[in-house]
Formats: sequence, structure tokens, C-alpha cells
Amino acid sequence: MNLLYDLRATQPNLSGKRHGGGRYGEVIFRRMAERGIRFGCFYDSRLWFNPEVATVVRAHGLPLHDVAHRSVQSVVDAEHYDRVYTCLLGDEVARLTGCQSTPPPTACAALRLPPTPASGTIGSRRVNS
Repeated sequence: MNLLYDLRATQPNLSGKRHGGGRYGEVIFRRMAERGIRFGCFYDSRLWFNPEVATVVRAHGLPLHDVAHRSVQSVVDAEHYDRVYTCLLGDEVARLTGCQSTPPPTACAALRLPPTPASGTIGSRRVNS
């Protein structure tokens, strides 16, 4: 598996500079890096980028792709990523082709799968609408 991690989701959005989803994404990112998992990342250089996250990227030698002037799709295509993880599912990541996009566990489903039922079981979790 060639994984691309969405660090742009950790950057400021309408909820603020340091939003809950972004903090969650940083925790997952750090744990993956600490465990020696190899993956690439993308961010937007036009937005504030947590210097602690940048330090982890450098310390673990992770590829970091700037999507300020190129699309995430172009990164996926050029670097042959087959899976993209994001902690906040946005439109651009949802439209990616040629790879599997994995939203956060709270979304309970991978993209491009049939819609989940209004209620039922997904994995070991009971889902009710």
C-alpha cells in the first residue's frame, strides 16, 4: 500500500486555526510516524502549518507534497498513491480517482461504496440515523 496522508485537513479552516478535526489528524499522524509507518503527506503552503507537525515530517523523512498550486489528484497520479487518508473529508479528496480514499473512523465507511443504511451494523458498531 502506498499511503498519502492529508495534512491539509490539520490546517486552518472555517472553524479556526486549531480545530478539533485537525488536532485529531495530528495525533493520528504522529502515532503513525512514531511507529515507523512509511507514507507521504500533502499540505497547502498558503495556510498556517503547525511547526510541530513539520518537525515530525522532517525527523521521519516523510515525503511532503505542497498542493498550493497543484491538485491532490496530480500528486496521487504522479507518485502512484493507492490510498489517501483524511481526518476531515472534503470535496477534493472525495472526488479522487485511481486510489481508495479513507475518511476518519467516525464516518464508518470508505468512499465509493454503496451508501450505508439508515440503521444497521458496520463492523462492530451499531449505526442509527
